Amino acid sequence: MASSPPMDRALINPLHDGAAADDSATEITAKSAQRVLRNFHVLAAAFSLNHGCVTALVALAASELGPSLGNTTLFVLYACYTLSAAFLSNGLVARLGAKRTLVLSLGLYCVYVASYAVAFFTPIDNVVIVGAAVGGVAAGCLWPAQGVFFARSAEAYADAASISQKAATALLGAHFSAAYLVGEVGMKLLASAFEPGGPLFVAYSCIAVGAALTVARFVDDVSGDTTPPPPFAESATAALRLFRRSALCRLLVPTNLCFGLAAAYLNGSFLSAVVAAGMGEWLCTNQSVSRVHDAAVLAPSSGEE
Repeated sequence: MASSPPMDRALINPLHDGAAADDSATEITAKSAQRVLRNFHVLAAAFSLNHGCVTALVALAASELGPSLGNTTLFVLYACYTLSAAFLSNGLVARLGAKRTLVLSLGLYCVYVASYAVAFFTPIDNVVIVGAAVGGVAAGCLWPAQGVFFARSAEAYADAASISQKAATALLGAHFSAAYLVGEVGMKLLASAFEPGGPLFVAYSCIAVGAALTVARFVDDVSGDTTPPPPFAESATAALRLFRRSALCRLLVPTNLCFGLAAAYLNGSFLSAVVAAGMGEWLCTNQSVSRVHDAAVLAPSSGEE
């Protein structure tokens, strides 16, 4: 049987050669980068709305609940925040993963937000103290989980978009900062549409729950290190070991102490005794809108090289 003559390579359509494969690979890479970025944007938007509800209520705590109960809730909130961040968050993120910890923490944030509505519509005012404890634990675990999710998203985006890790981190950091500040501004401006009280607290509760469900349903986890987590006791004391070994961590104490004192004075005393008493409760959530708005506008430019 006669063999067929060899094919002339010059007659091969270049669209069916390596160029097509390169174009296809480029398209797949671009879609992969867009998918990573879109996933991160959904997380950033939902995170910002949920957390914005919490920060808006923190500003209203003393004026709505009274100085005594309001300041007690703030103390419980920040105390549980500190303890959970130091001793619980590391082990929890290592075992549950970033997304599951985010969903759990955002869900617990909803308990804090909803406790204000419960306290308003029922005579059980002290329920906000329980809500503050739950919210503090949530906050302590939320931010470390967000940090892990952010770092893995930046790494995945750098690989998919074929850019440096530094550029990807700057870009995603700018996008997250803008979304976070817009969420804070929006939730504080929402107080202008309602009289402080039950309807506002219900609105915040619905937004917080919707944001948490959005993360649970529409955000994909980002794969990372598959190393088995260390024993929980070792994870719980990791922060103390780092503090003992790192001079940089110890040098950050004065800055964080000043920030904590300023936040406690602003939310616990100034807003209720000066702003609410002299200009109205609605200004408690709007007094920082201009500052946060400017930061939100400028945040995207920080990711540009």
